[in-house]
Amino acid sequence: MKLFNLILLMLMLQINAEAQNTPTKKQVGAEPYPAPVSYKNISMDQAEFIKLFESKNVGNLHVYPLAKQDKPSEFFEGKPIDSGFSNLLTGDLAKQSFIRNEEPRALFSIRGNGEELYIIRLPSDVSGGEIALYGWNNGKMDKRQTLATYDCTRNHCVQVDSWIQDVNGDTRLDVVQVKRTTRDNGKKVKIDKTVYLMDDNGLFKKSKYNELDFANYQVQ
Repeated sequence: MKLFNLILLMLMLQINAEAQNTPTKKQVGAEPYPAPVSYKNISMDQAEFIKLFESKNVGNLHVYPLAKQDKPSEFFEGKPIDSGFSNLLTGDLAKQSFIRNEEPRALFSIRGNGEELYIIRLPSDVSGGEIALYGWNNGKMDKRQTLATYDCTRNHCVQVDSWIQDVNGDTRLDVVQVKRTTRDNGKKVKIDKTVYLMDDNGLFKKSKYNELDFANYQVQ
């Protein structure tokens, strides 16, 4: 009898172990996002750079710009990327890193298609306080996708907001973008909507995907 109970106990433990190791079907919008990120062959400078970013699991992240007169919210404050990292930067990022108190801001690191991507914000007086998504390319930050911008003249304002999410259920991060153009002090409003799907190479491609309810995507 004792031998029977022992065999039964071992059988139950084996079944339980197999159940825990059996992968469950991923639901659309569930975590985690794809393929683990590899940190092999990165330099000490790159490692220190990565530490500036808050790691974030993304299910549906709304990224919106800050008007020039607005003080950055705590959510989009980030850490300054100073000139000590200029060798890892290009374009406006590199230039602004040398301007004290006007450096680019490291916001979030998120998992892309087997790599880590980085959300960076420029100061409000540069490219409308642009927020963009970057990735590594030959040891430097390479812009993958503009996420948010704001530009306003006397009677003409353009704002771009983005939502980072898995749109089509392929476990890759995609970008839903809404552009709002207003004229004559807001009397005339034009809305443009675009979906960018991430391809096998981790790049965002403009898509005709239209299975979205854009009523759920309102600019901030």
